[in-house]
Amino acid sequence: MTDHYQPRKNGYKKDSYERPTLSKEEYKIKKEQERNELFEMLDDVTEEVMNRPESFENYLSTQARLDRYSASNALLIYRQMPSASRLKDFSGWGEDGVSIKKGEKHISILEPSEYTRTNGTKGVFYNPKSVFDISQTTAAKRPTAPSLNTNPSEILIAMLETAPVQVENVDSFGFSDTVAEYNNETGVLSVRRNVNDGVKLFQSVAVELAFAELSVNSEVYDRREMTFDAVCVANMLCKRFGVPSERFTIKELPDSWKNKDEKEVRAELSSIRFAASNINSRISNEIYRQRQEQNQDRSYRSRDDAR
Repeated sequence: MTDHYQPRKNGYKKDSYERPTLSKEEYKIKKEQERNELFEMLDDVTEEVMNRPESFENYLSTQARLDRYSASNALLIYRQMPSASRLKDFSGWGEDGVSIKKGEKHISILEPSEYTRTNGTKGVFYNPKSVFDISQTTAAKRPTAPSLNTNPSEILIAMLETAPVQVENVDSFGFSDTVAEYNNETGVLSVRRNVNDGVKLFQSVAVELAFAELSVNSEVYDRREMTFDAVCVANMLCKRFGVPSERFTIKELPDSWKNKDEKEVRAELSSIRFAASNINSRISNEIYRQRQEQNQDRSYRSRDDAR
């Protein structure tokens, strides 16, 4: 009887289940609209962090976790998913054998693309890009950032050994309870000996190292003008390495920022991000190098013991 059976179609049409294909012009219009919406979102979130210290503080938390992302993209990520910690596009997660959970909404960022103008000069064009956070996938979460309480000496040594300026130990700073101090005239970062408070030592070195890093990339060194930026850098470093950051909580923005427009604020945030990212990269690379050496030494000792 089944030889002549015709299965019911139930109204199924193959084309109705396929994603509609956009023409080249339609695709261009769609991407232009997405780009404009992202730039509008960027201006909105920039204005938000400028006028709300708690939003600025929360943005720094996002940027601290995603230090390789530009300030503009960190702002966009903060607006869409403040808790994001690791991002990849659909194909990137797929290459890791990881799937996106059903119903998850993508995070939109701006991906720079270089092009050549008709006069031969280079320009940068920004394309909308969709990414997903690790929390939106089937992947296991990454370990949290290393904590100072885990091995304070390891992180502090890495901070000081990779500083872009000379570091020296001193017995005291006169009558002051100062723990660390950067002197731009001599290019020396001084650190007080015998400080038993690991958190205070990390915080003090972090903010002074921020001044040193900012000075490297500034034509004019003005410690007073750089103070807010240095505090932001120290704030992110503390959050990055699991150190209490309350000392650097942003309670208000300096008056000099209030007259800046959105682009000027993002330029300032870019400078802060750049300094924090440089310090963080050096610390992480140095810790990795030290651990590789330690593992190698243990391996050599094990071989010697086995003989």
